[in-house]
Amino acid sequence: MTRLKSAPFAICLNMLRNTKSILAICLALSLFGIMFATTRQSPAVFRYGDNPYLLARDVIRTEPPPKSFMELQEIEQKSRLKHLRQVCSEHKELSEGPIRQETADHIYVNYNIKGIYCYIPKVACSNWKRVMMVLDGYPKHINDITGWEAHENNGMTLLSSLPLEEQSAVLANFTKFMVARDPFVRILSAYKNKFEDLVEYDSKVHFQYYGKLIMQLYRRKPTRMNLATGRGVRWPEFVAYLTDPEQRLAFENHWQDMKSICSPCKINYDYIAKLETIKDDSEFILRNFNVSDEITFPEAHNSNPTDSKNQYYRYYDQLTLGVIKKLWNVYKLDFELFGYPKPDLF
Repeated sequence: MTRLKSAPFAICLNMLRNTKSILAICLALSLFGIMFATTRQSPAVFRYGDNPYLLARDVIRTEPPPKSFMELQEIEQKSRLKHLRQVCSEHKELSEGPIRQETADHIYVNYNIKGIYCYIPKVACSNWKRVMMVLDGYPKHINDITGWEAHENNGMTLLSSLPLEEQSAVLANFTKFMVARDPFVRILSAYKNKFEDLVEYDSKVHFQYYGKLIMQLYRRKPTRMNLATGRGVRWPEFVAYLTDPEQRLAFENHWQDMKSICSPCKINYDYIAKLETIKDDSEFILRNFNVSDEITFPEAHNSNPTDSKNQYYRYYDQLTLGVIKKLWNVYKLDFELFGYPKPDLF
């Protein structure tokens, strides 16, 4: 009787022991599964914080690819054009009226590439003229084109030579670009090249007219030789001429302000290059014309370089603060339109 009573108890005891074993096995397997899942995590997925239970299996860790040269240049161009249009909107008088004759005389039209280039003296124009000449079919290698050919005998089509209807058509449909430069560096470059360089000065009767004028008006006690030749104009005398309101309407294009030459508020330019970044800007423009495999923008030594930036302070230190402020007022809008910072001279 005792055995019969104890038999059910034994059965229950064995079942309880087996249940504990099963629970222990399940618990062990669960812990092993968690450890395995944690250590096996793919480097392509990441966890939120340090909690293994917040594994984001569907989120892939990816770094944005670096932007290409053309993408970076496109961003820079959009920034420059946005800034230009903003300043134009603040000076509505710059957008009024037709394009100036001076502007039409400084724009080359290239039908081969459907491109328009507005050139500004002392802003890489020698080399850009060479590039446009080659793209226009000029029968010389770009490095063999002389300065005289580029400026005096380039054979290219000026906008001003076209009928007004054709002018409007090409301005509306062709890709347009210009090149800017720090205004104070540009006028210093013009002075050094056209007046300080006496070999250049003696070879150009055109600039001798301005030399004589400056000697007559701004040289204290000029000699007969000074008045007869105009040789040896000093930098402060040239600046006195630039800041004289009576001379502004007759500025020569080497020191005429850039906005007057290329009318950037009247012409909707597609690209604004800068001399300070001329290599990248030119490459970008040539790629957009799909001709970068045919031609490369020349190195600076093929142009007419000056050391104007290196000698910048040496020349501007010769001017009084009041004169520098007057000079700033002459070229202020060029600084603003093309995004150049105010000079640190005052």
